[in-house]
Amino acid sequence: PYPATVRCGDVVDGVLGQRRFDVVVAVGSTLREAGDREQFVGACRAALAPGGALLVAETGTGPAPPADHVRRLGELWLAGSRLV
Repeated sequence: PYPATVRCGDVVDGVLGQRRFDVVVAVGSTLREAGDREQFVGACRAALAPGGALLVAETGTGPAPPADHVRRLGELWLAGSRLV
């Protein structure tokens, strides 16, 4: 009843096009690999419909970044945040 649209690619390069989304989710090591974090977050925000949410779930080892929620399994961590 609630169809989803999945887009894979570089959000800064316009992979989301002119559409607006209720939720944008970035998963994995996306923010660390994005290069310019502020540009990445800005492009995601621009793709949000009014009242939309930007959710980020990063994974990694070593120190975890600041986040709303962090879960650990040994050295591996999963950090989740709602940025918008």
